[in-house]
Amino acid sequence: MMKLGKTLLVVVLGAAVIAIPVFSQAPGVSKPSFEVASVKHNTSGDNRVSIMNQPGGRFVATGIPLKFLMTFAYRVRDFQISGGPDWITSDRWDIEGRAEEGSIPRPTGPPDPNVPDPMSILVQSLLEDRFQLKFHRETKEFPVYELSMAKGGPKI
Repeated sequence: MMKLGKTLLVVVLGAAVIAIPVFSQAPGVSKPSFEVASVKHNTSGDNRVSIMNQPGGRFVATGIPLKFLMTFAYRVRDFQISGGPDWITSDRWDIEGRAEEGSIPRPTGPPDPNVPDPMSILVQSLLEDRFQLKFHRETKEFPVYELSMAKGGPKI
């Protein structure tokens, strides 16, 4: 019985050590943001889109719809974004931002496509500040297609 109590104590302490940093952040703590940023409505009529992370913490997006920029910043697919006005897919924007010197570390390996990198977090701050974007995650069920074997087996 004593061994079970020690094991439970270790598990509870381990969970507390993990949970304390997550829940101890002050509610007013903000995300890092660009030192300087420019957001302009693109009226050129050109349908080309580009996003570039440049050396020195510079970010340049040209002719980009807001919904596309949201997929970049939050690492989601476009079908996972719901709500918002129609112009988030139709209007195009030219955005330039420069991070504070030395705030963007050099990549040490291949990027994880599911985890926002430091530049994406800066773009999140820009979207929340300049476009007043409110973002939350929720689980939804969607219809899917299922491939199944025919009764007589494969007919290949």
